[in-house]
Amino acid sequence: MNSSYSITSKFQVTIPKDIRDELKLTENDRLAFNRHGHDIVISKVPTLRELADELQADLKHRGWNKKVTQADIDNARDAFYKQGGKW
Repeated sequence: MNSSYSITSKFQVTIPKDIRDELKLTENDRLAFNRHGHDIVISKVPTLRELADELQADLKHRGWNKKVTQADIDNARDAFYKQGGKW
């Protein structure tokens, strides 16, 4: 999709509906803005649940059948923050 949109006085831009639908964006999602030369790439920051599901699928593909639990997610989150991570 190649479209241009205006920036409001509060520096806001509406994300087009077809992009919101394709990326399954909701009002509580987070977006990352990354500069690549003169371009800005906007991408959805996955939730911990999405990361856990992706990890689970990857592990299953590799033949590991342990289910990622909420406790696993909580432990990973705690370790992330203890190492100085910021969300």
